[in-house]
This record gives sequence, C-alpha cells and structure tokens, in this order.
Amino acid sequence: MNRFRQPGDHAVHRGVYNGKVWIARPVTVVEDRPDVTKLLIVPGSICKFTTGLKTRKYRDAGSGTVLDRWNEQLSMDWELYDHTWFGKRVLIINRPGDWYATQLHWKHETDEFLGWYINFELPLLRSSAGFDTLDLEVDLIVRPDFSLEWKDLEEYESGVKRGVITPQQVAQIEQGKGEVLDHIDKRKGLFEKAELINWKPPVKWTVPQLIAGWDKVN
Repeated sequence: MNRFRQPGDHAVHRGVYNGKVWIARPVTVVEDRPDVTKLLIVPGSICKFTTGLKTRKYRDAGSGTVLDRWNEQLSMDWELYDHTWFGKRVLIINRPGDWYATQLHWKHETDEFLGWYINFELPLLRSSAGFDTLDLEVDLIVRPDFSLEWKDLEEYESGVKRGVITPQQVAQIEQGKGEVLDHIDKRKGLFEKAELINWKPPVKWTVPQLIAGWDKVN
C-alpha cells in the first residue's frame, strides 16, 4: 500500500501479530508524507483491544485473572472487545524505519499538555485499513518538565527472555532508545518543536470509528 492519505481522512492504526489483529484504534490522519506520518486518537472512538489487555490495563473492568501478554499472543487464540477511548487526545508521530513512535498527550477537555510518550514498536507499515505495527511493551514517559519514567520494563524483559522479542529486535530497540534519549537531552527533534505542544485539531474533524475491513490483514 503506497497511497498517502490526506489530512482529515479516517483510518485504522493496528497492532498485528502473525497475520492477526491484536489491537485496532480508529484514527484521523493529520499528515502523511514520505518522511513522516501523524495520526490522531480522540476520546469517543471505539477501539478493539484483547481480553488480556483489558485484564492487564483495566483491572476494574472484568475478570480478576490477569492474562500474560506473551502467553496470549503465542496462543493465537485471543478475543477482541470494544473499548471506548477516553480522557486523552493522542498525536502519534512515526518516521519510516523507526522502531518507536513519538506520542504527544493532552487532556482532551482542557487541552492541558501531559507530555510525550515514546512507544517502542515495529516500524510502521501501510495496509488497506491504514497503518500496522506491533507494540513491543517497553515505553518511555517524558513529562513536560523533561523528567523521565520507563514503563512496562518487566513485561518487555519477559518477552526477551522467552524469545518472543528477538535479539535483532532488541538491538533495534536499544538503538532507538539511544536516539530518543539524545534528542531529549539536547532538546532537539520533536522535543524542540513548541508548535506541536500547542497544536489542536480542526474543529470540523469528527470522531473516527472503525472502517469496514479493519480486521482484514493483507
């Protein structure tokens, strides 16, 4: 899929494992060019999450049994449920070939900037539904004051030990970590662009929903 999408287009941002949808989130295209893709998630969108993600991230939303990410993924037998995105507005920024996405988070109701969120993941690919990747668990929270917090390290390290995350992927993630930390330390790249922090979507944009074919993997 080589067609670039236009600002305001609706698409689906998916996590895909071994040819099966792991997570699907409806997004609005902010910008889509050969050198960068920017996608917007807003509250009110109906996403598809796995049952395991529900038990891990939203403990009050169902079963008391927490499903291990890697057991669930390797089983190829997960189920998806509807989850309504709430609270945060998220701008996802990807560059071709990067093993991470840079996200900017705001409180949707007040436009308060909450900081950056670096999501380490497979490089973004195009699909008939929109854009595909796969979250590799380890994340870096960068607060507005540039203080840092690593997230989900235990789950990431478990995936490495079990071989679900390969040595080649680990090497790419480590390289990405170094690049991101350098950008943060030197306040360069996306961390020097004040206009991004103040960016707001056009008022006329509507809340995207999952499009037909969101579950079909090319």
